[in-house]
Amino acid sequence: MAASLVLLIGEDICHRSEVLRSAGYAVEECASEITAAAWFRGGRSADIVCVTEGIRGPAEAPLAIARHFSSAPIVLFRSANHNYLQRVWDLDVPLYRPPELWLEDIAALLASMRTTIACSAELRVDSRNLEGETARLPEESRRLREELSRVLSRGTGERE
Repeated sequence: MAASLVLLIGEDICHRSEVLRSAGYAVEECASEITAAAWFRGGRSADIVCVTEGIRGPAEAPLAIARHFSSAPIVLFRSANHNYLQRVWDLDVPLYRPPELWLEDIAALLASMRTTIACSAELRVDSRNLEGETARLPEESRRLREELSRVLSRGTGERE
């Protein structure tokens, strides 16, 4: 299996990209939401999107870009305790959380996502099968009504 692709949006002052690479992830970096939007508009996708908070303020714009362009899980790497209007990320990593712990959290999030995707694929197959069965029901119903009509007409004819 190829390494999971991580898109890291924002300034990487804590060198998290290097930690992710050392753990076996393929990492691409976009310094701003503008470059991230261009990255996504180029038809690219990531298995997981990590957004780093800026020191000066919350990462509202990068988070909005990530959620708008991607259905991948989003990780927010905190640099402070900023407040947000809406929580659009899946994993919150506090500033002082040790790398070995947040790497475990990311691996668990990816595993959960893959399980969800596999279950979704199974449900789509089941749905297609049910659609096929449902499409056959009107013809089966018509055939049964004709059969019932023949049986009833034979029963009526025998009484005469």
